[in-house]
Amino acid sequence: PPTTVILIDRSVFDYSLSWIEIFWRSILGEECCPHCGVLGRFSRHGAYEKYHYQRLIPILRVRCRNCRRTHALLPSFSVPGTSIGMNEVESFIFKRAEGASRMEAGTYLRLHGFGEDYLRSLERRILAAIHRAKALFLDRGDHRLTPWDWLIDVAERSAHPVYRLNRLSIVAGWGAVLCALAPGAGRRNTKAGTASSHDIPSARMAVPPIDSG
Repeated sequence: PPTTVILIDRSVFDYSLSWIEIFWRSILGEECCPHCGVLGRFSRHGAYEKYHYQRLIPILRVRCRNCRRTHALLPSFSVPGTSIGMNEVESFIFKRAEGASRMEAGTYLRLHGFGEDYLRSLERRILAAIHRAKALFLDRGDHRLTPWDWLIDVAERSAHPVYRLNRLSIVAGWGAVLCALAPGAGRRNTKAGTASSHDIPSARMAVPPIDSG
C-alpha cells in the first residue's frame, strides 16, 4: 500500500526526534487513523530520515493497532514526497496565482539551487495534484477559478493552502493529495495489503542548495 502521512504542525526551528519521541502520543491522542478512521489507536513503528534540502530530518512512523496500516508523522515545514520546504512551495503557488512567471514565482527555490527544469517539473506536479483534489472535493471551492486560485479558495484563503488541503484530504481518508508520494492513500476502509508501507528518503541533490535554517 502507498505511504500514508499524518501532518504535524511544527516549524523547522523547534522540531527534533527527541521532541517527537516525547510528544507523539499526546499529538495523536485526538487523531483518527487516515485509513480506517479509528481514533487514537497508534503504536510506535520505527523511524527513518528524509531530506529537507540537504539536511536529514528524522521522521517517526506509527502503526494503527486497528487496521495495522503504518503512517509517517511528517512535520508541516517539509513537503510530502520531496526534499523542499513548504514555505517555498506555497510562496510559488501564491505568486503564480498573482500572475508572476514561473521563474519569478520560484525565486526562493532558485536561491536553494533549483533551476528552470525543476520549477517546470514542480509546477506540473502541483497542477496534477490540484486536478486530483478537484475531483475528490467536488463540493468545495469555485471550480471556475484557475487551479492556483481554486487551491487558495478551497483552503479558505489560508496562508498555508497546501498544508490545509492535505489536512482536509487526510481527514477525509484520501491521504495527502498535494505533492505526496502517491496520488492518495486509497479511500478509507478499503482493504489494506499485507506488506508494510515504507517511505523512501529523498535523494541527495547534485547542486548543493543553501539551507533555509
